[in-house]
Amino acid sequence: MEHRIVDALSCMGCRLGCRVHHDETFKVEFCTDKKLVLWPEGNDYLKLALHELVFKSNGCELSEDTLIVDFSLRHLGLFINDEWLTVFSACGMEIVLIPDRRMMAIAHYWWRKSASIKAVIPTDAGLDCFMADLKNRLCGSRTKRIKAPAATEREMHVLKMIYNGSTVNEIATLLGCSVKSVYIHKSTLKKKMGSDIIFHMLPQQH
Repeated sequence: MEHRIVDALSCMGCRLGCRVHHDETFKVEFCTDKKLVLWPEGNDYLKLALHELVFKSNGCELSEDTLIVDFSLRHLGLFINDEWLTVFSACGMEIVLIPDRRMMAIAHYWWRKSASIKAVIPTDAGLDCFMADLKNRLCGSRTKRIKAPAATEREMHVLKMIYNGSTVNEIATLLGCSVKSVYIHKSTLKKKMGSDIIFHMLPQQH
């Protein structure tokens, strides 16, 4: 796994940049501002976009405490199980996923499973469209649900086992299905994610 779910993250809701803890409430002592947190940290472009939306003269006023999730392919290992969602759902923040094109199917899988996820805002519709959609969401406007294929429960099981190094034969045994079925799940998942490049990025190829 590329990142741990850390104990504290930096809030971008004001210029102080306080460290906030996911101890159920994400409260910062003496702070009355709405919280805006980016996780995983490290995407400078997304951080800059958030900074522009919040602090520019025509910026938006945050309507709710919000966790922005950098749901990109390089963080795949974080999103193949529900540990991240369990931790952050308990914090009481609205969760907004920012997927790249290849992660849309997985983002929609989690969106369908959790009421804590309030929006999925893709990055492939152009910068202006992305910034407008993100600003609307941060200001409290509802986000239209984009029609996009979601990964199925079985496809997610297959992806997780491939990521963890299981062979096709091992997956078939664990799931109680045929080897052919496993290959079909792999094929449909590749189609939903737009390319088979995803499987070349996994720890072990099959």
